[in-house]
Amino acid sequence: MSFSSFPTGLNHSPSGEENQPSPSHQKQIYAYLEQLQDEVRALPGQVQQRIPNELLSSLSTCLVQGQVFEIIQMLHEVQSETEKQLFQRRLRHIRQAQDEKRQFHAYYQDSICRVTDEALIPDLTLQLDREKAQLEARLEREMRLFDCDIVQAMDQKVLDQQMTLEKAGVPGFYVTNNPKDIQVQMYLIQFMARLKHTEEA
Repeated sequence: MSFSSFPTGLNHSPSGEENQPSPSHQKQIYAYLEQLQDEVRALPGQVQQRIPNELLSSLSTCLVQGQVFEIIQMLHEVQSETEKQLFQRRLRHIRQAQDEKRQFHAYYQDSICRVTDEALIPDLTLQLDREKAQLEARLEREMRLFDCDIVQAMDQKVLDQQMTLEKAGVPGFYVTNNPKDIQVQMYLIQFMARLKHTEEA
């Protein structure tokens, strides 16, 4: 399922009357709001201040009226698959680096063993040590670059989540690279995922 398959807004009617929640929906809104408030109270004080009750109220209404739970589930599946793929890629990269180190170690030992004139061993050892240092520096540099690529890939997933939830009209979600705002958005996603899990239990 693609992100674009979800509606661009959760309230489609131009009439205010059709957007008024029914009594059963109103009861569910209050139930969601109470659970969300409980979630927020468990957070550190500085984070609580960034999640006002008005936001929780709007989010509760949104959960009742829209497809938010389906969107959250879809985003969770996409993120889990992405994390799995990145983890496997990192493992392969680490194994390749380990293989290079083992091959060089064998080459190092073989080079020393092939020397027939012991007087040449000190110079050869210095040369091999320099090659070893260069190899380790290169592998370390490649690992840093690889990890930067992983961070960028995860940042892109955060951006995708922000755009998808903003497009769906979910309160509290918009495109931002502010770490504090992203932290709040991640908490909201966790809250909604737990609400969905509670309903299914």
